[in-house]
Amino acid sequence: PYKVAVVRDLLLSINPQIKVECLVGNILQKEVRDALASVDLILCCTDTNHSRTAVGELAYRYLIPTIDVGVAFEAKAGFVTGEIGRITFYSPGSPCAYCLGAVDSWKASVELMSEDEKALRKAQAADASARGNAPNGYWKEVPELPTVGHFTTLAGSLIASYAIGWLTGKFKAPHCSIEFNILAPGFGYVGFDPPARPECT
Repeated sequence: PYKVAVVRDLLLSINPQIKVECLVGNILQKEVRDALASVDLILCCTDTNHSRTAVGELAYRYLIPTIDVGVAFEAKAGFVTGEIGRITFYSPGSPCAYCLGAVDSWKASVELMSEDEKALRKAQAADASARGNAPNGYWKEVPELPTVGHFTTLAGSLIASYAIGWLTGKFKAPHCSIEFNILAPGFGYVGFDPPARPECT
């Protein structure tokens, strides 16, 4: 089953009176974007660069408060060295995902490529290397470390708490951008409120 169906069933088991509307799709699809454009708050829990960028844009274009959460693992010599979480609040006037360096344009492009385009670009990169040219204009590999459910659950719980505070007006996060590493002393906590970059599109 889709995740949204699992969550719907859980919510209805807790309170059969609530209304749950499930959508299965991509943020780039018109019907998904239009549905999100009418909500009061977006919690962005995506794994992809293109969807994180698109959801952030909704915060600016439609004035929808958005809380974004992302996690990443770092590893060295076969051992996990970091479990890093990032929470960002997007709203008009605050920095976007590109301002904060939270997205990678190349990764977003690869996510949207068909398998045929990936194969073509890899072949073009091989041809460039054979000619003695740099292949990166055609293709470069995107290394990925899998995330694990326990950590995504922890990060999701944090933004659920911040969402309650934002919606009720009773409390708020101390910074618009928060990073932490649960394997670092003091959880490696860093909170900051950077301005939007004036040159960012």
